[in-house]
Amino acid sequence: GAIADAVERRRMLMIAHAVTAALSIALAVNAFLPEPRVWILFLFSFLWASAYSLYSPALRAWPARLLTPDLYTSALALEVVYYQSAALTGPVLAGVLIATVGIEYAYVLDAVSYLAVIVALSRMRPSPPTAERLPIGWAAIKDGFRFLRGKQVLQGTFWIDLNAMIFGLPVALYPAFVLDVLEASPAVLGLLYSAEALGALIVALFSGRAKHVRRQGLVTIVACMCWGAGIIGFGFAGTLWLALLFLMLASAADMVSGLYRDSILKTVTPDEMRGRLEGISLSVVGTGPSLGNAEAGFLASLTSVRTSIVSGGIACIIGAAVLAIVLPRYRRYDAANPSP
Repeated sequence: GAIADAVERRRMLMIAHAVTAALSIALAVNAFLPEPRVWILFLFSFLWASAYSLYSPALRAWPARLLTPDLYTSALALEVVYYQSAALTGPVLAGVLIATVGIEYAYVLDAVSYLAVIVALSRMRPSPPTAERLPIGWAAIKDGFRFLRGKQVLQGTFWIDLNAMIFGLPVALYPAFVLDVLEASPAVLGLLYSAEALGALIVALFSGRAKHVRRQGLVTIVACMCWGAGIIGFGFAGTLWLALLFLMLASAADMVSGLYRDSILKTVTPDEMRGRLEGISLSVVGTGPSLGNAEAGFLASLTSVRTSIVSGGIACIIGAAVLAIVLPRYRRYDAANPSP
């Protein structure tokens, strides 16, 4: 995030995608070897995640320079549409390529595909930093956290998301839920993940009126409670189709929350701080699910899979209610009169 605020963002993204393409080429070279090295895959995963962490804050902060605040929710909805569409079709396309041209050339084609991104970025105008000679280092990072101090609205966007992910994200329990609760075949496990993607995609496709909502903080709180209610319904579900329905509804509620949290963050954060705040947001998104899975798994080991899931949904609802009380400025946030 500190780097994103200090450098020209277009160039940073072009370099990052070039590096990512080079990593895919390295995978292709490894695949062509008579005996491919397994450790290359682990190194690739580490380096790819590092590259993503470096360029993601710049990518997420950039739209705020290109759009008016009333279009932020629409922009994120479009992002979700192409992201979820790629998540649904990408594995299928990869499987077809592996079956037809082989995994080696599938990696080569993946590397070549990054050229389209680099060419598209090169045709955009440069996006230089707002602040001149901004240092890159711990001081800049500390400034980002210092900026958050006393700003309930910005803090609320992070706390409401952490609440939902830590208490109401039982992804780690999906396999056990399929086998022990639904007593179904492991073959249906993928449907649970697809239900989440479908719920988010439906909300994104029908979010055209989302930009007209003013009480965005309150909406995220209600949406978080709806997410918790959906997880409770999922935990109590006795059939696969009922479980899929509740997961889809929960994911739809989470998507509503995500649309407005992102809009609030971009609206009330000054441009010279957006990279660092997006970096903090990325940290929340990265650590929240891991903590949630650890919590769900630990509680399931002490009680049962169903108890862990249902109690997590209840805790999510209670947590959202508590945040609504302790963060009144976030609850009363009005998009027509934004303030951090």
